[in-house]
Amino acid sequence: MCLDAGEAAAFSQTWRGHMQYLLGYAFSVYYVYKMIKPLQSVIFKEAVSVDLGTRTVSIILQFFDIGINAALLSQFSYECYLIIITEVLGGEIQLDLYHWWFDAIFVASAFLSLLLLSAHYKSCQSGKHPVD
Repeated sequence: MCLDAGEAAAFSQTWRGHMQYLLGYAFSVYYVYKMIKPLQSVIFKEAVSVDLGTRTVSIILQFFDIGINAALLSQFSYECYLIIITEVLGGEIQLDLYHWWFDAIFVASAFLSLLLLSAHYKSCQSGKHPVD
């Protein structure tokens, strides 16, 4: 969906426009982080110790002094996951290999999505709409 300049300017002055603007920047920072960490994992073949979600929940739990260790809870659920997957598939499973391939596929699809969104943005700016 492409808005003309007048509609976009009017929408940006509303509270919804301000919230969408702030959320856009917050999600941009989050997604760049989510693209860099798997890229780091793929290039250097290292496992990520604590993901951003676990870290965020841990900070929130510490802030409200709830007394639950999010990292410990995450580790426990991961151990349960490993036990279940090993029982279902049988034998020893190389989860590091699966994580590496997941990260590689995620990085490739993230960069492809970035290219497609960039092309869509440029087509909106030039006034050409290939899908219309």
